[in-house]
Amino acid sequence: MSRFITYLPLDAPGTLSAAETMAAFKALIGAAPMTIEDRGPVDNAPGPGFVVTVNGMAVTVLFMDFPLPEDAWQSAAAASLTWRDAAETLRGTRAHVVLALLEDPPDHPFALNGAAAVTLLAAAMARRLPASAIVFTESDAILPARDLGAIAAGFLQGQMPVMLWTRLAFLRGPDGGEGRPTVGALTFGLAAFIGREIELEPAPLEPAAIAERLLGLCQYLIVQGPIIQDGETVGLTEAEKIRVRWTDQGTRSGVPVLLMRLETTDPALAAPRPRQRAGSGGAPAARPGGKTFGRRGR
Repeated sequence: MSRFITYLPLDAPGTLSAAETMAAFKALIGAAPMTIEDRGPVDNAPGPGFVVTVNGMAVTVLFMDFPLPEDAWQSAAAASLTWRDAAETLRGTRAHVVLALLEDPPDHPFALNGAAAVTLLAAAMARRLPASAIVFTESDAILPARDLGAIAAGFLQGQMPVMLWTRLAFLRGPDGGEGRPTVGALTFGLAAFIGREIELEPAPLEPAAIAERLLGLCQYLIVQGPIIQDGETVGLTEAEKIRVRWTDQGTRSGVPVLLMRLETTDPALAAPRPRQRAGSGGAPAARPGGKTFGRRGR
């Protein structure tokens, strides 16, 4: 089963050979100690394509000479908090590239390495093709293709592309007292790395403050794996902390979550009572050892 399916919508049809793609990748990473190898063409594909291995991760690349179907990007464009004209941009595209990790990741290091391989390869190809956007299906996120250069540079310096690999959605909560509104949040895409999404119970915090906390936590979990235990707290300050509970599902049916509730010693910031949820689930799988972006996580 393929994972981390990623689309590059193109303003005009275009293709690259495996050799051209590998050259673009090597130019992108510079002196970084990564490898890329040609595995040959894709048989019985709907368009031209090939498979390459990036640090041992097999990635399929397919070129389609028609626009990316609207149902593949519409929800991502509608949910984007930073790119308001994404839909208008994609309606003007004429072709697209499909990239995907060939194997289903068996563990956290494999998932992290696989997502990195697909993302860096997409960034390299976008430098040689008329790409307008990148759509990352695990998170249902969309970003302008012009952002890929900064994403790749950040990754090569150890910063995960959290804004591409995960997405936040906000929920309006009940009145928190004294007329203060409360806001909750959900993540999309984190389960691809740790097997669970995050759901934050409505809290008397501004959306920007919630985003800062949760995106930082996503960055940590993407790198470290599922290491937060049931009942632990995520430290913020002495007056503010978030307690974590494992549940089989939260607001989304069948999606295991890290259910989080703001706890504080400051009555002015007290969170509302949590809503009822499904029963608690089991612990996430233990994180295997291994280097970030090594061969298959070993």
